[in-house]
Amino acid sequence: MTLTGVSEAYGMPLDTLYVMIGAERSVPPETAMKVLEKLVPGMEVWAVREGVAAYPAGAWTPDMGRFDALGVLPAETQSSAPPEPTLVLQPVLAPLPTDDHIPQGLGEGTGSGLVLPQDGSRLAGGEVRGRMTLLEVVDYCQVLVDYLLAELGLAQDVDLHLSMRDLASQIGVEIQAVRDVVTRYQEQH
Repeated sequence: MTLTGVSEAYGMPLDTLYVMIGAERSVPPETAMKVLEKLVPGMEVWAVREGVAAYPAGAWTPDMGRFDALGVLPAETQSSAPPEPTLVLQPVLAPLPTDDHIPQGLGEGTGSGLVLPQDGSRLAGGEVRGRMTLLEVVDYCQVLVDYLLAELGLAQDVDLHLSMRDLASQIGVEIQAVRDVVTRYQEQH
């Protein structure tokens, strides 16, 4: 989705959306969310989803400053200066391995496997794989982070960069439990 698309779909004024993500008004409203992740330091699509949900409920307002799903960012971390251009390495989306197979080397990238939706739709809960992180599950499956953490019985300060495999080995939350929670959420929303 673009900034304009989010604004129109959720009835949020563009100016409010710019404040929410911490972007300069010079960023074109036709800019896609995934591109904004590269242009606006600290901006992540999953946090925008949470902010869009918080806005109509009054849990976040533009006068609070930039929105971060883990809390509103303090004013001193918000910059009015345009972001410095940075080199961003874009990962190549290769098929994710099945839970019982961990690749030993890099492949050719031509095999069949999990393909992430390119049309903005969400990845089904049953497609969650062991190599995915909690953040990727939130982003790809379009599930609220607070819901996911609460349903899995995880602390709010859990490392969202933990992979599903690490979540199972370090905390004892199995991949199937994550799949079940995501599937329940997707059925309800």
